[in-house]
Amino acid sequence: MNFDESIERIKQGFEGETIVREFLKKQNYPFMQIDVFFENKKNGKLYVGEVKAQEKFTKKLPDYPFDAHGLPPYQITARLKLCERIGARAVLFVYDTEDKIVYWQFLDLLNNLPPTKRMLTKTGKRVLFDIESFNKITNL
Repeated sequence: MNFDESIERIKQGFEGETIVREFLKKQNYPFMQIDVFFENKKNGKLYVGEVKAQEKFTKKLPDYPFDAHGLPPYQITARLKLCERIGARAVLFVYDTEDKIVYWQFLDLLNNLPPTKRMLTKTGKRVLFDIESFNKITNL
């Protein structure tokens, strides 16, 4: 399959997902989109993964005391509640588009970092976590 055919299938998938989300919304069903759901074969534990591809928030800017990655507060709350309910653990994966590295950490650990290692942006749209709190996957 060539690239153009792949793009068409991806577009069709997005269209289908949009239709289903609109239906759920009209029915007042709470929902979220899970990026990846996986099982650790070694221990049998389940994980809900949130995947982001983004540039890091950098301490070079005056508003940020540390280099960071993060996500919106509502996503943190929703994933942690879901995981508690189903007995899974949430993981945040961030593909850093500058470093070409995947950073990852358990969301409950990130959410419980001290204020010196986490912060809410001035707009309140994103919770940032100190990049030093993440593990790295470098062998991509």
